[in-house]
Amino acid sequence: MLDSLLYIIFPYAAFTLAVVVTIQRFFKRGFTYSSLSSQFLESDELFYGSVPWHIGILIVLTGHVIGFAIPRQVLWWNGVPARLYVLEITALLFGLLALVGIVSLIIRRITSARIRAVTSIMDIVVLLVLLVQVALGVYVALFYRWGSSWYATSAVPYLRSLFVLQPDLF
Repeated sequence: MLDSLLYIIFPYAAFTLAVVVTIQRFFKRGFTYSSLSSQFLESDELFYGSVPWHIGILIVLTGHVIGFAIPRQVLWWNGVPARLYVLEITALLFGLLALVGIVSLIIRRITSARIRAVTSIMDIVVLLVLLVQVALGVYVALFYRWGSSWYATSAVPYLRSLFVLQPDLF
């Protein structure tokens, strides 16, 4: 029962909620997706957090999309230990880059009075959720080896089953 709630009902509920709220927000309060553009307030300081964050998270996200799209090829690639090491170390480095970037952005928001003045509670919540998500990803990469192979063999079949509306937990 708990497995069904966590791995079947919650993913669909989260997706539905995200779509419905996004559409509702667009029509009721369009163009409100903003952190009040702190870029204009301190662009030099923003560079040292924003660039590592965006490069790191985009590369990590791309890796996850590739693993989702072609899991058999990822497993084939991982069949040679040297290539597996390169993939795992590269992914870890970009994960760490994203972690450094998000920490830098959070510190900047907290320490700069000008930025703090235009920071909403939701800005802080989103940054903290992203921090936890990236930190957990780095933790998994550090302490549970060969995550790319696990992702291709375990997570991708589950995610695909959700995608085709036929959840399969086993």
